[in-house]
Amino acid sequence: MRRVAVIFEENIFDRKGSFNAKCARIKHLAELTGWQIDAFCIQLYQDAFVSSLLGRRSLDIPGEGGISEKALRKRGSVTLNGVKLSLIWKNYSILDHFLFYKLGLRPVCYPRFLKRHADLLKGYDVIAAHSFAGGFIAREAQRRFGIPFYITWHGSDIHTTPFKHPQIKELTAELIRDAKINCFVSRNLMDVSDQIGQGNKTVLYNGCDERFVRYSEDGRAELRREFGVQGKKVVTFAGNLLSVKNPESLPGIFHEVRRLFHGDVEFWVVGDGRLRSTIEAQINADSTLSCRFWGNMPPERMPEIFNCTDVLVLPSKNEGLPLVIVEAVRCGACVVASMVGGVPEVLDQKFAVELDENFTARMAEKIVDCLEGEPQSLDLDKFDWRRTVKEEMRIIEKIAGNS
Repeated sequence: MRRVAVIFEENIFDRKGSFNAKCARIKHLAELTGWQIDAFCIQLYQDAFVSSLLGRRSLDIPGEGGISEKALRKRGSVTLNGVKLSLIWKNYSILDHFLFYKLGLRPVCYPRFLKRHADLLKGYDVIAAHSFAGGFIAREAQRRFGIPFYITWHGSDIHTTPFKHPQIKELTAELIRDAKINCFVSRNLMDVSDQIGQGNKTVLYNGCDERFVRYSEDGRAELRREFGVQGKKVVTFAGNLLSVKNPESLPGIFHEVRRLFHGDVEFWVVGDGRLRSTIEAQINADSTLSCRFWGNMPPERMPEIFNCTDVLVLPSKNEGLPLVIVEAVRCGACVVASMVGGVPEVLDQKFAVELDENFTARMAEKIVDCLEGEPQSLDLDKFDWRRTVKEEMRIIEKIAGNS
């Protein structure tokens, strides 16, 4: 029986698409193969000073309720999304924040921490790493113990971070070179990686959670009554309220949609981030708009959101493979998105808009077209977890057999 270690860095207190995709892949791989799949999650914890500034965090665990970060640190593992994660904690201080995000010195500091934990991976047949942090530990384990590794790259770890920080770009190029195989969640992301470094590369699409399905008409009507939007159209933004997702464009887009569409429309913003207060103030200052800010939603509630959504708007400045498009469409929504990253691999270009001086107006026009009934159909077969995991199983067998 194969023994596979999966390692990545995530924020378990703010579980979104990337975290959910990694857990789903682990779960499906274990179910399909019967192999021993052990997952290790690097988690930054906030010291007392950072917590006083940013607020104390807690994690809702099924059957246990909210567990404080302090209490969680005493545990060696936690089970989320049906996957047991062995936790590797690293202190996150104000100094770390200044070094990492203001000076771009993360590669100077972080590798020392990562190297100390390579022994956790001893004895495995293969290491499945994700992004920079997972790849760095995996490469150290390869050097010490001869364990082959491959890396999956998801988005900003390729299209943004390496280009903002030259030292990270240099180390990312080394990891791409040294990995047995590099898997990219979109063809566009793989093409962008050629600007960073060369290596053995392939595309491996993520799958879509089976919970994202269109409900019965009675079920959808009941949800609309519950949310108070019966008789209305709903236009939704779902994602982090961070610059890369371009939420700054939402006030203008929403205003134009309201001006152009003659029916009753409500706008939803699902997600959180440092731009939320600014965006919320701008939208609330527009008396023509009816907008609901949901904040972060548990992943299991998102099928409900999308089953009430008529059009999902995705105005991002960059994307890896925006699986949220697949999720929304499977729930019966239309999608209008910016023409960036892996979007054209998912969405008909008829519903994608170039990021130019006419972006706001063109986005609004296409959203209104969808609200007025323009049909939209996508080929979603390639975003199937069984298909993805079978390909990943072949990758593991290949590199394990060649080691």
